[in-house]
Amino acid sequence: MDKIWGILNSSFVTAFFGAVFGSGTILVIAYFQKKKEILAEINASIAIFSGLINSYLMIKKQHALPVCEAYHKDLANFSKPNDGVSVVKFEAYLKKYNCPPLDFDLPMINILALAGKHAYVIPYLMRAKKSILEVEEACELWNESATELFKLDGQERVLKYLGIKKHDGVRDTTFPDTIENLSGTIEDALFFTDLGVLALQKVGKTALPWWCKSKVIKLKIEGDEYKSMMPSRNHKPGWGDDLN
Repeated sequence: MDKIWGILNSSFVTAFFGAVFGSGTILVIAYFQKKKEILAEINASIAIFSGLINSYLMIKKQHALPVCEAYHKDLANFSKPNDGVSVVKFEAYLKKYNCPPLDFDLPMINILALAGKHAYVIPYLMRAKKSILEVEEACELWNESATELFKLDGQERVLKYLGIKKHDGVRDTTFPDTIENLSGTIEDALFFTDLGVLALQKVGKTALPWWCKSKVIKLKIEGDEYKSMMPSRNHKPGWGDDLN
């Protein structure tokens, strides 16, 4: 027994167990640190997506929605070209619109490293990123169309605006199409960016331990009025089904 106790108390055995338990401690610390990094990246990305969604909602409220509503109202009130000229009012929002800066600098190193086990997140992040380009292009196309529209005068401007003017017997719907494109693009951007948030939250629920899951933040929309302007989850059937 003394011999066994002597072996256990030897410098070699002490160093061996110290190394084993020391390595274990380092591994545990590294594990917790990695989970904290993933949590931080998820929350930072959700915060960026929240900022994008609030920017889209601002564009929708200040520009896309008023333009679309005014167009359909003017088109409904318009009867004959000579009578309709006085009906249509070209408000300030029918002129050029400065699209706010849209940032997509996501801290995604650790999240993308999880793509093997959580591949569902990638299409949603990529589609949300694509939405930024689409919104910027829609705003630029609007500005180009509005500039061309305001080069015209009187009845010709009204006919161009309403899409009634004809070329070789075919209606020129360039400006109405631009309006519909802007409105639809904003709706799509809101929808896909919202799904990006849901995808990140699902990663948090499945890739993080219990003590981290409750710390994953939620989408933050500024104001109840804006919340009611979000598109339905059925806006694009099939998208988001794997996030439930």
